Amino acid sequence: MSWKTPGWKRRWKVFAASLWTVLLNLGVGWGPPLWAEEAPIARVHFSFGAVEVLQEGEAEWRFVTPGLPLGPKDRLRMPPVSLLRIRPMEGEPYPLLSGPQEATAAELIQHAEALRSDPRGALAPHPDRIPADEALPVGAAERPAAQEAPQAPLRLTPEQFQKWQSLVPLDDPDLRQEIAAALGPLSPQGYPPLRVAQAQLLWQMTPRLLAQSRLQKGSVFLPGDTDVLFFYTQLLLTAGLSIRRERGPEGRPLLLIESGLDRTERGRLTANRRLLVEEDDRLWVPLVPDGPHWLENWYRGGELWSRRR
Repeated sequence: MSWKTPGWKRRWKVFAASLWTVLLNLGVGWGPPLWAEEAPIARVHFSFGAVEVLQEGEAEWRFVTPGLPLGPKDRLRMPPVSLLRIRPMEGEPYPLLSGPQEATAAELIQHAEALRSDPRGALAPHPDRIPADEALPVGAAERPAAQEAPQAPLRLTPEQFQKWQSLVPLDDPDLRQEIAAALGPLSPQGYPPLRVAQAQLLWQMTPRLLAQSRLQKGSVFLPGDTDVLFFYTQLLLTAGLSIRRERGPEGRPLLLIESGLDRTERGRLTANRRLLVEEDDRLWVPLVPDGPHWLENWYRGGELWSRRR
């Protein structure tokens, strides 16, 4: 019986295409295998402080070590008072970077390249720490204006703390609809975890929504001004996020945001144990929301919680 039965050409083409696909996935043929990650573009040359990395294809953060290869999409997080120097695979190291900031290796290298011509020197931070300071969800383009001078820490009187505790979700149908539309596209997969991504995006939206609600007092981040804290708290409640409100040392407001993760998933958010609060087998993100940048507020919250315990 001849193998050239009706339809043999079509069946042979399907078989050949399937075989080629298998060979490609096994790394045979031209080019890298389909699962291959991008090749390293640099290495960690030097670090000071608890600098972390979430490498492409990995699920957990870890602390950087000298010589660690970095791919362009590897994400690095630098706390306040930290230093990082990256070097290309060949050539001299890039200028020294300072924290706090969080960005991909490619973004940090771009930032470091810009520092080469900065007359203030390699230790000078990004002018407004944008875009390398925050772990924003994809598409979150809103950012608060940079601060020209540091503001005084926000402290709550007992009366203000009681008012903060009594806040409830906002009863505004248009605002609820806007919040739902903004949070809807966020992915439940990957980094940041969904509830943390929602809390971050709401923080970025707070100045504009606060102004729209006619609650702004000339400047969003006035010393001692509770409008931002109260309004952000209400946004979190309106979005259905679980939060806790604590009065930290010296009357500082300490906001705990439930991450949606249990204690076995700590690495999905950070390798730094001070940046998470474990209560009832759940992980909470500690935040002191009295500055314009999420990352700084997060580190400040972790520090304040450790002093509280």
